[in-house]
Amino acid sequence: MAATLEELQTEGTEVLTRKFHTLHEQLYRFRLDAVCEIVNLRAVALGKGASLTLPEAEMDGPSPSQALSDEHRIYFDGKFLSTPIYDRAKFRPGNRMPGPAIVTEMDSITVILPHFTGEVDRYFNILIRPGT
Repeated sequence: MAATLEELQTEGTEVLTRKFHTLHEQLYRFRLDAVCEIVNLRAVALGKGASLTLPEAEMDGPSPSQALSDEHRIYFDGKFLSTPIYDRAKFRPGNRMPGPAIVTEMDSITVILPHFTGEVDRYFNILIRPGT
């Protein structure tokens, strides 16, 4: 139940209050007599965006051995499993990592659970799918 630009320009925030009360009555079957406060506000813009060119690479192959940095025993599904630790910066498109596996990088860690497989696509995303 979004407000249009025209409604906001003519009614201001009163349109938001009216739409809130209408939706509240539909959902809960009574009107909430209280002062409304905007807690979250989201705007959606429609239009033609700039075209992007993403870095793309050829698919090198399935072996991520050049990215392997360590291996640890990590607890999954009630037991300790030998788990390779990979350096994401060294991945190449086409690398496949059967789970369990851990992928580290400067600002995050990706966990590939047992019975899942991670694969690096040509844009360097790690796609995680069921199956090893």
